Amino acid sequence: MGLGTHLSNMYLYLFRKDKLAALYEQRDGQCKGCGQCCDPLHLPFHIKIRCPLLNPQTHHCRIYKSRWRPLVCQLSPTFQTRAEQERHQALGCGFFVKRTEKH
Repeated sequence: MGLGTHLSNMYLYLFRKDKLAALYEQRDGQCKGCGQCCDPLHLPFHIKIRCPLLNPQTHHCRIYKSRWRPLVCQLSPTFQTRAEQERHQALGCGFFVKRTEKH
């Protein structure tokens, strides 16, 4: 997940809660703790960092169930692009986008 996605989630949370709510309405499933939302974090200039809160052996978040989990972590994933949806599904994310019936 890129830094742009994290910043976009924060922007939506602060200024466009209606849009964020619509993105969450499309999402279904539950977190498996796979770490795909937070590792690696892609920064500009092709820099990737690993979240220090992920256990390197299990790849699970050390504070996921804690009330101290950062807000940016609580907001993910939002699946703002089709590519993001497909990447998360391919990597085993427990969240998915609900299928909508077309008439």
